[in-house]
Amino acid sequence: MKKLVIVGLMMVLSGGFAMAEMDEVKKGFYIEGQVSAMIPTEDGLQTGVYSNGRLGYRFNDYMGLEVESGYANISEDPDVVDYDLIPLLLNARLHPIKGEKFDPYLVGGLGVLFVDVNVDEEGVVDEASALLGVDLSAFNTSVSVDADADEAFAGQIGIGALYHFNDNIAAFLEVRGFFAQTDVHVKEIVTSDVGSAKTEIDDEMKFHSVVVGGGLRIKF
Repeated sequence: MKKLVIVGLMMVLSGGFAMAEMDEVKKGFYIEGQVSAMIPTEDGLQTGVYSNGRLGYRFNDYMGLEVESGYANISEDPDVVDYDLIPLLLNARLHPIKGEKFDPYLVGGLGVLFVDVNVDEEGVVDEASALLGVDLSAFNTSVSVDADADEAFAGQIGIGALYHFNDNIAAFLEVRGFFAQTDVHVKEIVTSDVGSAKTEIDDEMKFHSVVVGGGLRIKF
């Protein structure tokens, strides 16, 4: 009986040490790389690719904080205007279920979105020609466009799951809702054989999107 008690105690202690070691493995700094499809919910915007990285720290089994940044290019349809999107976000990640290999989580973040506007000036002339049914190039028509956008408040919320291959490497899949809108300012000068015109337009662009993708985590 004494031997059985000792063996049982050793098994309990060894199991506790193993769990403590697993908890220690999950804590600490990590980096992540991710590639996702960014699917705008607004009509007239095409799906783009969002590539991003994260630097984070997991405090315990249930919570972590991370900084995220990346790059996406979103085009309008027709493809004469596109937007370079660079978010900078502070995320909180919550792990409601304590898991070892399979590790589901909730993620949410707030930050800023930097937007750069690119305009294909020749494409604008071609698109206008198609809409009017007139070859504007026959009148030596040219367009000069100066466009910029304000920095935008951005937020996101989503769900995902990690799968831990070992103490240092994990893969994950994730679905997020991303929310941001900004003011775009456009100055356009049109010149042709029949005259010239200058217009200034202020418009609001919404980059609300569903982001679906996955990536790899490496723990320091």
